[in-house]
Amino acid sequence: MLWVVAAETAAKRYPGCFGTIQDLEKHKSRIAEIETKRAEVHQRILTTWTKDDVHIGRITSDGAALVTFAKAPGEVPLWPFPTAGQRLVEYLLRKEAEAEAKGA
Repeated sequence: MLWVVAAETAAKRYPGCFGTIQDLEKHKSRIAEIETKRAEVHQRILTTWTKDDVHIGRITSDGAALVTFAKAPGEVPLWPFPTAGQRLVEYLLRKEAEAEAKGA
């Protein structure tokens, strides 16, 4: 509950720190639009990848190998398949943010 008081205090003291939204309904509509596009990208990743988009890791003695995306070799496995697109996007965004933080 203390964080609520801290947030209210910060908002009063620094009104612009949380950003400004002029039209809440327009803002909600934009968020819904972005979420729809994100879901479409995740689904497209599942249906359009080719063998060139896949990295096959070392084959173990029992014949198994970790199959990951080539853009994230050894990091983002294709399985579980239903969430593969989401996990790849999250990984790439995290790596991009880490690179930007190092460069800042």
